Amino acid sequence: MKKTSLPAMALLFLLSCAAFVSDPGPAVAPQQQAEQERKELFARIKTLESEKDARGIRKYGLRYLREFPGSPEIREVTVLTASACAGLGFLSEARSLMLPLAGEGVESSARADALVMIADMDAEKGRFEEAAAGLLSALSLEMDQAAADSARSALERAAGFLSAGQLERLRGEYPSSRGADIILDACMVFAAAGADSAYMDALRSQLVSLDSLVTVPDRVPARVMAAAESVSGNAAREAVFRVGLLCPLSGRFAPLGEAFLAGASLAVKESRMRGKAGVDLAVGDTKADVLEAHRVAQRMVRDENIRAIVGDMLSSTTIVAAQVAQQYGAVLYSPAASQAGLESIGDFVFQAPTDYEWQIHALARLACVEMGLRRFAFLSAYNHQTAAAEKLFRSSVEYHGGALVVSDYYDEGSTDFLADIERIRRADPEALFIASDLEDLILILPQLSFYEFGVQLLGTSDWNSGNLLRMAGRDMAGAVFPADADVAGDETMYRMAAAYTDAPAGEVNRFSVAGYAGVRRVLEAMALSAASGSTLKDEMRRSLESRRHRYIDMLTGDGIRFNTVRNEAVVEYSTLRAGN
Repeated sequence: MKKTSLPAMALLFLLSCAAFVSDPGPAVAPQQQAEQERKELFARIKTLESEKDARGIRKYGLRYLREFPGSPEIREVTVLTASACAGLGFLSEARSLMLPLAGEGVESSARADALVMIADMDAEKGRFEEAAAGLLSALSLEMDQAAADSARSALERAAGFLSAGQLERLRGEYPSSRGADIILDACMVFAAAGADSAYMDALRSQLVSLDSLVTVPDRVPARVMAAAESVSGNAAREAVFRVGLLCPLSGRFAPLGEAFLAGASLAVKESRMRGKAGVDLAVGDTKADVLEAHRVAQRMVRDENIRAIVGDMLSSTTIVAAQVAQQYGAVLYSPAASQAGLESIGDFVFQAPTDYEWQIHALARLACVEMGLRRFAFLSAYNHQTAAAEKLFRSSVEYHGGALVVSDYYDEGSTDFLADIERIRRADPEALFIASDLEDLILILPQLSFYEFGVQLLGTSDWNSGNLLRMAGRDMAGAVFPADADVAGDETMYRMAAAYTDAPAGEVNRFSVAGYAGVRRVLEAMALSAASGSTLKDEMRRSLESRRHRYIDMLTGDGIRFNTVRNEAVVEYSTLRAGN
């Protein structure tokens, strides 16, 4: 053998070895690979469930439903994903996921569970008739006792928000559901209010006969399948006092919107129990978006002929809705938006007194009368609301013998306040009222300490913030500011209404109280308008002009509490009363 052949043979040997090593073996079938991916994705979703990671469940659940629609776990993943969507505020998305599980052909108990879940979402959005229909449908199907008891409790809550006509329709459509007695009891409330003895006898007779009826399948499953945003035509025709409610029920502001809706619903329930059978609430989800607020408000006043709207909670969406209401001649009442001057949009737009009014009145009186201060400074970013606050603070301290010696406004987004501090220092004030928001306060207060600007600090009730205390507790030492008013004015009425209607008060906060007080005020104006023949706009104006100011109510009641900060903790400072 020639020597020159050896390299060639070696090369062939190496190439054959490389080919052997790189041989991947038999290819994995696409079907097996897809099955492996499905199992891994399902395992991931189950892990996220154990970790209670709603965002992760929604992300991977939606992917699973899209890629593996015919899998064995499709029902479980659908429920998990829908629950995660609902928890994150994506109610419409959650509802659409559950609809297939609520249709005909689904096993009875699973269908009942889906109907209950959809009903919960409808109730959260204020669609109480749809919620009640879904719960009655579920109670007509096979359910274990615990699930049935839970569904009955939910039906009792929903029935309390229904009008007489809505209840009568449900009574006819679900005569033998396990929840029919709840609907009959709710009908009796209206019959008693109207002193209709014949109707009462008919209802009692139907209640007595319920035990002998055989449960039948729900008659109108399509009712709960509808994605109806608006109130049905029958409800619109029967409602004498019909109020539109605007609030965010999806997205990051959904918890606030739900509190607002809960308060509004309580006002409707209270009104019905006091004899107003024609009260109806049409709810619109603005999603905290100005375009959506414009669309929903326009639908209400133009397409549904709603003549009074309560809401929204955010200033931007309220302004847009107010412009629509003014254009179509419908009353809009804002009980919660912080933007001052909404009435300037037009004569159909009304606004509740903002919190800062009574706080500034009280703060000026405490500082001048109780603390003996005379020279004041004012600091804030410039906007319409803070300009109004400065004007009110100036007039209040002057009324009590003080003077506002300097007002300093900084640009939005500022982070360096040395120039502002020096301008205020040159005016030699005894106290500084800072009307800034929390984000700015976290920056301003440490700089006041660093530049040794040691005057008496005054603030609003926003200073009752745990986050502010953590970030600037040492710099807040000695500051005085109004305490959060836990029970005062409208809040007392809210609790009384909850007790009267036998409804749980739940968490009482400014948004639930605003929803209750706003709808209550509009309903009262509607009743006065109907009795006097005057326009609703005129009655709203008279109602607001004749109201007692909240500052007077609080001052002559339990008084206005003030807090201060000592050793980096918020403690009570003083209580301002009318006799002080």
